Amino acid sequence: MRKPRPLTTLQEVIITREREAATIAYKDPAYGTSTLQIGPEVAQMTDLEILDLYNQTLRAQAELTKIPYVATEIPLGSP
Repeated sequence: MRKPRPLTTLQEVIITREREAATIAYKDPAYGTSTLQIGPEVAQMTDLEILDLYNQTLRAQAELTKIPYVATEIPLGSP
């Protein structure tokens, strides 16, 4: 199982661009690689700007995991 991705620094990743996306590859293979869809502006963004956006995404994902999930059972035959 892959470890959760931690907030990171430029020293810990390699950032590449392809079309409208940035690929963030951790130097530690335990964390793997992420692709961040940004849009055409990715070509003008610095690595630090991309990394800041990526870390914001990780923070938002962490906040979502704090929200408890409650399953609601729908009776058979109900719409």
